[in-house]
Amino acid sequence: MKHNLTFFLCLSTFNLLPAQPEKSFADVRIVSTSNQDYEDYAPVLFEDGIIYVSEDKDGGLLERDRLYFSRIVKDEELSEPEVIELEGYSGRIGPASYCVKTKEFFFTGSFLERGESRFRLGIYVGKIEGRAIKDIRRLDLYKEGTSIMHPAVSDDGMTMIVSSVVNGNADLYEYTRKKMNDRWEFQRKLTETSTDDMELFPCFAGEGKLVFSRGNPAAEKDADLYLSIREGEGWSLPQQLKALNSEYDEYGFVSTGPYRGYFSSTRNKDGAHLYYFWTTDAFWDK
Repeated sequence: MKHNLTFFLCLSTFNLLPAQPEKSFADVRIVSTSNQDYEDYAPVLFEDGIIYVSEDKDGGLLERDRLYFSRIVKDEELSEPEVIELEGYSGRIGPASYCVKTKEFFFTGSFLERGESRFRLGIYVGKIEGRAIKDIRRLDLYKEGTSIMHPAVSDDGMTMIVSSVVNGNADLYEYTRKKMNDRWEFQRKLTETSTDDMELFPCFAGEGKLVFSRGNPAAEKDADLYLSIREGEGWSLPQQLKALNSEYDEYGFVSTGPYRGYFSSTRNKDGAHLYYFWTTDAFWDK
């Protein structure tokens, strides 16, 4: 059974795809610098490398996760991690998204709801300068009693898919804006991806492709990666990315090219680590 979780994170906590051809396969290797004493997960493309969430590698007393950057040296090899400082923010950190066009960095953060003693999760945005995120503010997406997390922002910066917990269940929701700095407006719940399980960690994987993780720790169901293809205003029924999934948890995904990228998994049996993958074109294009 899979390791249960980092999957649910810091919560206080194309047309219907054809069957995968037998000739399809993926070469999956653990990232060398991730096979260490810390858990690394939820990679995001940035410059010539990735930003990802990890346990505090600098021995902080609060034992909170932090954001780190590593250059991609050679496929499964990354440079030594550099911490990303969050100026003026001291809450918890979760999965993020970076929009190259608008230069905005979105991340999951925590806040204390007024009149309550428990923390909620929300989406924060700021600008990266060097290895620091500045001018951080929380987006006005929050609805009382809910947590909104795991942002995935489209390449043009106009669409955002998030995971939100409502009545104890996590589903994917879409927000849009007409131009940069406009207010994000709620559009719809992605009913085509919704189940009684948890839909988390969405990621845009190239134009018209959405990868996310589905599982249910409470019901001891595996966390696996799924792929949906844009169909008009909606998405195709999800198909499991069988070549990448294992008997352990898979979540957090980023594509670095047509047939390659990174994701996080607990298959090393000592927590979450980053894995590099390369696939056949039959696997990714169908």
